Amino acid sequence: MHFLDSIKDNRRKQKVNRIKILTWLISIFVLILAIDLTQSNWDKLKPIFVRPVTIDNFDEIQYLDNLKRIMHPSGAFWVISYESTREISFSGLVGYAAPIHEDNFALLTGDILITNGDYSNPFVVEIKVYDHRYRWLSWHDPRPNGSIGLLHVIPSNEEINLKLNSIQPGDAVVISGYDIYRIDSFNKNGNYLSFWQDDGCFTTLVTEISVYPGALSKSSPK
Repeated sequence: MHFLDSIKDNRRKQKVNRIKILTWLISIFVLILAIDLTQSNWDKLKPIFVRPVTIDNFDEIQYLDNLKRIMHPSGAFWVISYESTREISFSGLVGYAAPIHEDNFALLTGDILITNGDYSNPFVVEIKVYDHRYRWLSWHDPRPNGSIGLLHVIPSNEEINLKLNSIQPGDAVVISGYDIYRIDSFNKNGNYLSFWQDDGCFTTLVTEISVYPGALSKSSPK
């Protein structure tokens, strides 16, 4: 091989090697960028890769171990810890009602704010509900009389689920059930997912409900 040909061949090899190194660097950069974008947007991308557990009919749900384990037909399940073994009751005027859409907690169907006394009067108390919490504000003195409670509800059957879904602000209701301390969620393979625990509200397994649509009267505070 001629000396000049040898130089040209070395240059070609060096150029090829530089292109290979550059290609590898670009590939690594793209991979890191893809991982970062996937992690930062996982909540939006998750439904594409992981089919969420949904409940179409609460009569298909099994309530086992004295209501301490709730089984989904897919094999996913939830373990429930209760505040007490006694049923509690909430009655009053609905000030807010909206569905809950929480990953891993399809059994939680809605937020329902139940008020009594001055807390039912928007001219006395202003109430804001957001992120499954509530805040109230009043310019009146003395402190308002009555009661207020935000329920995160779990239906114990499909009939109760339909009644809960029918509730609108302005309805009067009587809701009875068990006050829940914590819910732990597991997938169909028994792998732990996450937990739900309210902050000053009432996560409630609803066993009985009466709805009085558009009622103007409200219950007296207990």
